[in-house]
Amino acid sequence: MATPVKVYGAPMSTGVSRVLACLYEKNVEFELISINMSKGEHKKQEFLKLQVLLQLHTH
Repeated sequence: MATPVKVYGAPMSTGVSRVLACLYEKNVEFELISINMSKGEHKKQEFLKLQVLLQLHTH
């Protein structure tokens, strides 16, 4: 069994919705890790470690 893809972001954001649609379409297992932007969770150290270019979208 493969490790699920981790998707970080706000579930209602357009970008995250597009990624989730692709994952569903291809039957790829994933784990959605919700990031609450209004609470500043995207600026926490744990999330910043994932952002090589310090941009909001992380791949």
